[in-house]
Amino acid sequence: MREIVLQILEAGIEGADPRSLLSRFVDGSKIRLPGDLTYDPSDYEKVVLIGVGKACEKMAEAFQDWEFDQDLLITDNRAPEKSSKFTLRRCSHPLPSQENLDASEEALSILDGCENALIIVLISGGGSSLFCLPPQGITLDDVIHLNRILLSTGVDIHEMNTVRKHISRVKGGRFAEYGEKKGTMVSFILSDVVGDELSDIASGPTVGDDTTFQDAISVLKRHDLWEKTPVSIRDHLKKGRNGEIEDTPSEVNVQNVLIGGNRNALEAASEKAAYLGIRPMILTSTNQGEAKEVAKLAAAVVKECQDYEDPVRPPVVFLIGGEMTTGLPDDFEGYNGGPNREFVLSFAISIKDRSNIAAAAVDTDGVDGKGKAGAFADCGTVVESEHDAHSMLSQHRTQEFFDGSGGSLEFPVKTNVNDLIVIFVQK
Repeated sequence: MREIVLQILEAGIEGADPRSLLSRFVDGSKIRLPGDLTYDPSDYEKVVLIGVGKACEKMAEAFQDWEFDQDLLITDNRAPEKSSKFTLRRCSHPLPSQENLDASEEALSILDGCENALIIVLISGGGSSLFCLPPQGITLDDVIHLNRILLSTGVDIHEMNTVRKHISRVKGGRFAEYGEKKGTMVSFILSDVVGDELSDIASGPTVGDDTTFQDAISVLKRHDLWEKTPVSIRDHLKKGRNGEIEDTPSEVNVQNVLIGGNRNALEAASEKAAYLGIRPMILTSTNQGEAKEVAKLAAAVVKECQDYEDPVRPPVVFLIGGEMTTGLPDDFEGYNGGPNREFVLSFAISIKDRSNIAAAAVDTDGVDGKGKAGAFADCGTVVESEHDAHSMLSQHRTQEFFDGSGGSLEFPVKTNVNDLIVIFVQK
């Protein structure tokens, strides 16, 4: 069962390969988009490539045969080192560093040198941290502090990005606004956001923003974070609310193209299961919630399947995509693991008295919270472990648990389309 689950999982990850998804729009030396839109580099005085996010290096491979006047890719420093024809800046995630700021300044300087240029932008998840440039008066330490409390409080991605957009010179459409007079901007976007809302992916640097400074203030107050927010950020947000600072642009002149997302991974995994002769069922691509609680619901569905052949008769592979969370204390850096491993351990606890069930869950970007990509478990995982599964789960020590059980999964960064869960159920 493990071999089958991992084959299906791998197929799902390959199905969201950024190069393949983007190559559909690259026709030799031209870009061709739906609606007969064509962009020919020979029509411009300059051609530049700028990428931000965990998958931008793989996305750039679709332009491997192109020659750019300038290029810059800002990606995760945990991505594997490999030779590339492109200029790479490996920066920190999920909390920004000075390297992130320097790389973001470099991206703006490239736009400064453009006139009648074709500006190709590659955007993927992780860009909110990687592409970070606070306005004057807000320090890097202040931004790190705010990001830390946002990450540890359970604020959803839309609310989090509402705040991030309003303390940035590049997010919330500002990067597009900065480059509007420099030429024609075409932005290719790989979604890591449930629902594929473009303005939330990497905090929407090339997408118009309909949130306001007041919205950002409301988010912080609603979650009792206003008083914990650094004074410099509070002052900046209040100035924006009072009209002293121009708000993020609601409209920008950019051709934004969604190249794919979590659904691509689910469909590829589904095709692989069918090829192996097992009925696939995609339950959802919009799964959200506390990982260990989601796991209990998934286990309940599996038990219903085995006991009553409902909603389907086994054998079956259930597929789930989305973005789970896990509640962590303020000093979360002292913990290891992530939502996908917490899902698998909670699921394994729920099925420990069963048989013929196996599951794996990974973050498709290769890093589940802190550490490896995810984990695998079956009905014997908890029973056979020398660790106390309940204790390890409550202490957020899931990597330690699965390293000990041989269930940890790891693979190099290939894509970033959120969580992928594969559950194989037999009679």
